Parts: sequence; C-alpha cells; structure tokens
Amino acid sequence: MDVLELLGPRGPVAAKHPRYEQRPQQLELAAAVDQTFTEGGRLLAEAGTGVGKSYAYLVPAIAAAAERGERVVIATHTIALQEQLLQKDVPFLTGIVPAEFSVVLAKGRGNYLCQRRMWLAVRSGRELFESEANERDLQRIVEWSETTADGTKQDLKFVPDNSVWSRVNAEAGNCMGRSCEYYDRCFYQAGRRRLQNANIIVANHHFLFADMALRRSGAQLLPNYDHLVLDEAHAVEDVAGEYLGMRVSRAAVHYVLRQLATPQGKGLLYACLAPRTTIDLVDAARKEADAFFDLVQAWCERGQPQNHRIAEADLFPLALADALDTLGITVVEMGRADEVRERSLELIARGTRCAELADELRALVGMTQSGHVYWVEREGPGGRNIVMLSSPVDVAPEMKDHLWERLRGIVLTSATLTSGGDAGFRMLATRLGIESTRNLQLGSPFNYKEQAKLFIDTTLPDPKTGEAYEDALPNAVLRHIERTDGHAFVLFTSFQSLDRCHSACVNALRSMGCTVLKQGEGMQRTQMLEEFHRSQQPVLFGTDSFWEGVDVPDNVLRNVIIVRLPFAVPTHPVEEARTQAIKDRGGDAFAEYSLPRAILKLKQGFGRLIRSTRDRGIVVVLDSRMATKAYGRKFVAALPDVPVEVIR
Repeated sequence: MDVLELLGPRGPVAAKHPRYEQRPQQLELAAAVDQTFTEGGRLLAEAGTGVGKSYAYLVPAIAAAAERGERVVIATHTIALQEQLLQKDVPFLTGIVPAEFSVVLAKGRGNYLCQRRMWLAVRSGRELFESEANERDLQRIVEWSETTADGTKQDLKFVPDNSVWSRVNAEAGNCMGRSCEYYDRCFYQAGRRRLQNANIIVANHHFLFADMALRRSGAQLLPNYDHLVLDEAHAVEDVAGEYLGMRVSRAAVHYVLRQLATPQGKGLLYACLAPRTTIDLVDAARKEADAFFDLVQAWCERGQPQNHRIAEADLFPLALADALDTLGITVVEMGRADEVRERSLELIARGTRCAELADELRALVGMTQSGHVYWVEREGPGGRNIVMLSSPVDVAPEMKDHLWERLRGIVLTSATLTSGGDAGFRMLATRLGIESTRNLQLGSPFNYKEQAKLFIDTTLPDPKTGEAYEDALPNAVLRHIERTDGHAFVLFTSFQSLDRCHSACVNALRSMGCTVLKQGEGMQRTQMLEEFHRSQQPVLFGTDSFWEGVDVPDNVLRNVIIVRLPFAVPTHPVEEARTQAIKDRGGDAFAEYSLPRAILKLKQGFGRLIRSTRDRGIVVVLDSRMATKAYGRKFVAALPDVPVEVIR
C-alpha cells in the first residue's frame, strides 16, 4: 500500500472526496507517520489547521494493520474528533482503501449495560430507588435493552439519573463471567471481543491513561498494541496527571453510602434484608463523612493557605477512613456469606469500594505519594462538595516507564504542539519523558494573509489591574462585536470574568439583534454550537471548552475575541508545584513552562476562526501585554502569518 499515492492528487482519495484539495503538508505528515510505523521511533508533529491530520495518520495506520498485522491505538482529547474519525473519516476510507481492516471505539466498562444487574435492580426496585422517577428511568432502560445494538449509555435516547445507571452498568469486580446466564449476549463481552479483534482502536485520552495506570499493577483495559497516535496531544500532560493522581470527594463518599442504605430506608442493604447493625455502620460512616468534610471546609474558609494546597501530612483526623474500613469489611463478609451469587457480587463490590475510598483517603491525608502535590477544591452550589486531590508534579517518569518504552511507533500531533520551533518540541519531549524524537512543524495550507486579521487592543488597562480592566472589558467587547454584526466567540479564562462581562453586555447585544449564548446556562456545548450556526447574529460567551475542539462551518464564525492572554492561574497548586520544581533546579519557570503553555492556548483559541478556504474573519486580543511586553512578540510569532493591527 503506497500511502502517498492513496492521498496524492491522482489517488483514490482525490477521485472520491467531494471537497478534495491538494495539501503538500498532509503528504509530508503522512510520509513521516508511515516511516515512524515502519521503522519505529517517536514523531512530534505540529500540523496547522486544514492540513488534514486525520487522513495523514489513518492511512499509515491502515497500512500497518492490514499489511503487517500491527495494532494501532488512536487517542483523541475531544469527543468531537472521535465522532469525526468514526462517523466521517473511517467510513470514507473504508470504501476506497484496497485493504480489509476494522476500527473499534474503546469505551469504559461503566458505559455498558449489564443485563444481569438490570434484572436484579428490577426485582429489588422499590427497595433500591428513592423516587418514582428513578423507577421510570429503570423501566425505560429495560425497554431500550430489547432493541439496542451495542448496549452502551451513549445509545440511550435520554440521560438516566446516575443513581439508576450505576445500578445497571457493567463494573469491575461484579461480573460472573462465563457462569452468567447473559454471557452469550453480554454487551460488555461483545465490546471486549470487538476490541481484541480490532486492527485499529480509537480511544480518548482518559481511556488511554486509565489503561496506563492499570498496567502499573499488572492489569489493562486495552489489548496489547504496537503503535500509538496521540492527537490533540497538547493536552497530554494534564490528562496523564489526573490518572496518576488521586481524588476523594464528599459527594463520592455519600454516593457510595447511599447505594448501600439511604436515611429513607432504601438501598442495597435494605434489599438484601441486612441486619440493623450493618445499616447502623452506614449511618456512622455518613456522620463521619460530614464531620470530616466539614472540618476540611472550615480549613479552606480560614484560607489555610489561600489556594488550599496541603503542605503538611496528617492535618485531618482519619475517623472516616476507619468507619469506611469497618463498613467495607462487614459488607464484604456479608456478601461472601450470601448464597445468592448475584447479591453476593453486589455486596462484595460495594464493600470493596468502601475499602478503596478508605485507602485513598489515608494516602491523601498522609501525603504518602512522594513527588505529588496535594490540595483541596470546592465544587457545586455553595462549594459544599469538598474534594481532596493529588497529582504528580512530573509525569515524565511514569509516562516513560509505562507507556513510551513498550511501544514501537509513537506519533504525537496537534495543531498546537510547540510554542516555538525545535526548542518548544524539546521542552514538550522533556516534560512527557519522550526520548530521541523526530520533530516536524507544518504550517496551515490556508492563506491567512487574505483570510484573517489580528487586532491587538491596547486601550484597556493591563489585566493585572483587576477591577479597572474588568470595568473596561464590556465596552471593548461590544465595540469589537459591532465590527462583524455578531458572529463572534468571546473567549474567557475564568467563569467569574465571563459572568461579569456577559451581564454587562447582554442587553446591548440583544438590542443589536444578536442571539446571545452563554456557557454554563444549562445548554450542552453541541446544542450551543448548533444554535450559534442557525442564528442570524450569534454571539457566544465561553471558557475553556470553546478554546479547542470546536468547528463552526459555513463562515458563520467571523470574529474571535480573546479577552486576555491565557496564562494559567499561577497559584493553582499544580501550577505552583511545577513552577517551583523548575526554579529548584535553577530553571526559568516563566520561560520554560508558563509562557509556552499560554502560547499554545492562544494558538488553540486563534485556530477556531479559519477552518476552511472559504472562511474570513478577525481575531481580537483585548490584552495590551501582547503589544507592550517583550514576551508579547512570542505570542504573535507563534501564530500563522497574519496581518496585525495594534489599536492604541
């Protein structure tokens, strides 16, 4: 299979694709990926918007799978890219590539319906569920189970309450395997067989790193594979950090306890006719949970310290961990004594989860993992959901030992992978623990000089002034939205700033005839994008999830307003720990870490504007530092070659 011939101007892709455009950058990337898979190695490839990255790695992946019998995993950060691969790119290539291959989407076990657990829930419904709405959800799941092809949550036409889905999904430690009466028609087992037989597996970053974390203990989610493509690889360090760290929250503990027994007399223990002494252990653990998390919340409210980073071990008592352990042991023993296998598995799974939470809590409070940073976050209404977390300061050693070294060919690619040439690539490779890389930086095929213009507005105060900057922001946003009669994204780095600016702008925008959309008002991202696309003068106020992975077709988006340079909050515990680690070894934390990450983020936001040769528009940055600070030139230099106007 000649990869370049397939993708070239005289090949079958050109002949069959209705909007084919010759892209030399795509052929160069495809050749580099093919060489990496054929010879082995590590490729870091930045490919600008419009290069056609997915075809450039899919065709070499098909060649490796179909001709050499090698398995390839393709991992993406966003669902949107997964959908593009599986619903558009793969079906198209399947029809024209002269080879047989199979592509499967990897889904976590918890996404699958377990029919055995579903019918167990039906039999115990009134004792398990707290409301009639929960029982209705269960009935709808039963009806859906008779028609669904793959049996995954994503195939449901409604979103069931999590307390219902958790009672019927497939979960580790709660599977009867071949002895289950539903084994031959089990959705999870069928999905697993598809995964084992697939040539090419598409997963998200979370699934990939969950697999990596499990492999440290000898288990795995993915079958063994030869090559890995990490698309949207700019997000790798942060996602890996999540999976190599720990997290225990008030909500998670109470959720597990409610599954066992609620104060209203519902739950698994009531369904199993457990003795009162066991239910009393749940009540005791619930009281200890409230006492523990109330204590942590009080510590946060005293501002110790302001960013809630935990710097000292054993700050909090561990009576909750002891109570969870006692409860877990009792429930597991009850499960082992139960002669009904189904109930036995449910009880053992719940008791084991209690023990796991106790272990994680002890590790967090005791700060037992060296090289980790520990902190507390407050989530939900009033910040009542207290979350204790940890994350490794440096993910490179784990990535090197448990991912990179066991693979033959590795490709990391993104439209924003380096903050500046080879130096940026080396910095990325060091932070991720990849050695001996080949670096490739490919520009976009779009004509940015003709299609786009960058405005840097220096008339606002420096964002570091705080209130003065926030006060000036709404008028500047309105002024620049008028340039394009709406059709604008306004991108923020914090919800607080977004809320304040939106409140000040919304009435004026509506009087201009604009449809105003705001992230966080209940509408899902996909729905917001659909509404943006069909509205006459749309304006969308968004934060992090609209900086990347978003594509608005048909030149409906003509204006991207970036309110400030997207530096991460320096006091966030992970950011603080990483920058301190660089300083401790004598490095420049701003130049090596903070600035490159901000540049990559800006490139992501800029990349929302031009998505095809037909798009035209402007990008406006409302941060004077881009024009007045020496480092501002690095931001401009990292963007495509676009006309720049500084507004003074």
